[in-house]
Parts: sequence; C-alpha cells; structure tokens
Amino acid sequence: MSEEEQRLRALTTDLLSGGEGSAHAAAELVGEGLVGAQDEVAVIVADANTDPEVVAAVITDATGRSGRDEPPARALTTTVGGRGAVLVASRQEVERAAAWWAEEVRWGVRQRDAEGRGVFVGVSNAGRLDGAADLFRQAVLAAFAAAELPELAPVVSWRDSGVYGPLMLAVMASPELVVPPGIADLSTGSRTDSLARTAEMFLDTAGDTAAASARLSIHRTTL
Repeated sequence: MSEEEQRLRALTTDLLSGGEGSAHAAAELVGEGLVGAQDEVAVIVADANTDPEVVAAVITDATGRSGRDEPPARALTTTVGGRGAVLVASRQEVERAAAWWAEEVRWGVRQRDAEGRGVFVGVSNAGRLDGAADLFRQAVLAAFAAAELPELAPVVSWRDSGVYGPLMLAVMASPELVVPPGIADLSTGSRTDSLARTAEMFLDTAGDTAAASARLSIHRTTL
C-alpha cells in the first residue's frame, strides 16, 4: 500500500470514528476534491468476520473495471474497529450507489473466499459528511442485524432494519433500560442453573405455560 493510500485511509478512519479528528478529516477530504462539499454520503460496513483488506481489494477491483453501470460515486475504503468500511460519496442518488457497492462487496468477498462463506453487509442511510460517524454506527448495526437475523441477510440497509434498528441503538445508549440486569445476568458465563434454559423455552413457546412445561418435562407450577 502506498503512502498516499495509507493517508487517505487514515483520513477516512478519522472521519468515521468521530471525535476531534473527524472535522479535520472532513475538511481535508473536501479540500482535496475527494468528497464534494455538497455531496451526500453513505457508509457500508462488512461483518466482523470479514478481512477488511479483502473488502478494500473488492472495491479497488470494481473501481478499475470498465463499462460499469453503477451510479456515479466515489468509494473510499478503510478499517474501523477491525471492520472493513466504505465511504460512498455522490452529488445524487447516493443510496442507490451505496446499494450497488454493497452488492459488489458481497459478491467480491464470496469469490475470494475459498470456502464460499460470503459476507454480511450493512448499509447506512444517506446523510451529510459531518454526520459520517453516526452513519457508520448505523452501518455497523445493520451488518450485525444481517449476520444475526437470517430473514434480513445478507445485505441490510439501516432503513430496512425495521424495529431492530431503534432497539439496537437503545441498547447501546442505555442497555439497562432495554435489558434489565436480572435478565442480562441469565446470559453470563457464571450461570450454571436451569433458569436461563427455562426462560428461553418460555419465550420460544410465546409464553404458553402448558407448552413450555411439556417441553421442559416439569409441572406448570414449577415453571
């Protein structure tokens, strides 16, 4: 990787990470003409099990291809928190462009994976450059939803995450309000009793006491 490529990655990482360096990174990217001052941006993130360098290679290959039919947009790749991320910037139709790049990532990663495992991809909403860190968070959570919820996989946009999106944001902001400590304690490694299993079965049967009791082979009073 050239020094220039490393520098651009560092700027993109600072932008998506938020914090003190984000505004400076945005100004640098605009000043160098890499992102237009009036552009809209969107963020694409691959799941945590995907090599970020493979994501970067896919974007590089797609960019160098001739005869492409994707919407005009610039894609900058980087790694944030161990995840491959892509900043997509365009004056118009940035969401359509991001959807196109997300599919490129999905198929490109799969082709490079000897086991054909593929990748789960999250795509943010469109927004402004100064909100890129929030868009990155949307994309990360959308990728998590894609990996954990088969009905949404393999590519999930924040807009299509439904109720899961706000719930995940709420968990990040105030986990104790969404998951009470007593419930969270059920998933800790120190639990060795049957309480977690009982709660899981009760939820799996949609709160049907008779059905849960039958599956657990215990009396309803015991349940």
